[in-house]
Amino acid sequence: MTASIDDDSNTPDEPNAAAAAPPEESQPAPDQPGRWAALPRRLRMAIVALGAAAIVLALVKIVVEVRDRSDPVDTAAIVKQFDEAEGGSDGNAETELASGAFVYNAKGTEYVDLLGGPLHEFPPEVVTTTTGNDCGGSTVRLKLFEQRDDELVLCATEEGDLSLQSFTTRHEFVGVKDETITTCPEATVWPAGLFQLDTRPKATVKCTASGDMVGTVPAVLTSEVLGHESVTVDGTKVDTQRLRISTVVGTKGTTTYGTYDNDFWVTEEGVVVRRTLDANVSAKTPAGQVGFKESYDLFLQELPA
Repeated sequence: MTASIDDDSNTPDEPNAAAAAPPEESQPAPDQPGRWAALPRRLRMAIVALGAAAIVLALVKIVVEVRDRSDPVDTAAIVKQFDEAEGGSDGNAETELASGAFVYNAKGTEYVDLLGGPLHEFPPEVVTTTTGNDCGGSTVRLKLFEQRDDELVLCATEEGDLSLQSFTTRHEFVGVKDETITTCPEATVWPAGLFQLDTRPKATVKCTASGDMVGTVPAVLTSEVLGHESVTVDGTKVDTQRLRISTVVGTKGTTTYGTYDNDFWVTEEGVVVRRTLDANVSAKTPAGQVGFKESYDLFLQELPA
């Protein structure tokens, strides 16, 4: 018996299996365009723009972190320097505040929506120095950071009141310094016999504010006696008179407008045992419209001996 074997490989009309297999789908034909090139031109431009914006924002963040500073002050050194140079004295809360270097417990923040919007939190201790001045009143300097301070200059009037000669605020954000000075004609903001008053109607005066951020704009200052309140200082309650000095800078509805509310709690001896500020200002600057907010609450650590 003869066995026969079929040889399929020799069949001429049978296609080769490997040659018949279709190309893999994951490998496009050489003439097929890439995915990036296949995207619409506008979409590609938008993606590029978003990438560039992300890089710019990252660079701005780096600049803010490197250049922005909020260094706490050495309160003990300031007190020592003041005591050696000036020495403190009692006031009478009428025409002169008590002079001295006073340390306060502090809470609060300042914020500006410029270059990423740095936020500064105030240190737990800040210091104020109060001295008599050449115009018969008092100059009060508040040091919150090395880069942030206020100066309030009060002058005596013929009636024995205190008038605001100037109020200066200094800030520094991301290495950019800003100073605003508000000046007023003679007008009562700190009435004579302040501690003995129960309340007093609001007194308003038109002033001028000038600064790097706000330019030169009108300002309206209002003073109001709010009445007696108790404040606890180092565990002891003391009687105080509360005085509010508010300032409106610029005109509502314009590119520069803002408010500052300063409250002072003053003892019969002329010591400010508590002080608060709430500020909210928006102004047009070379960098665009910039908003600034600040709030703090200061409590005196101990009464002078």
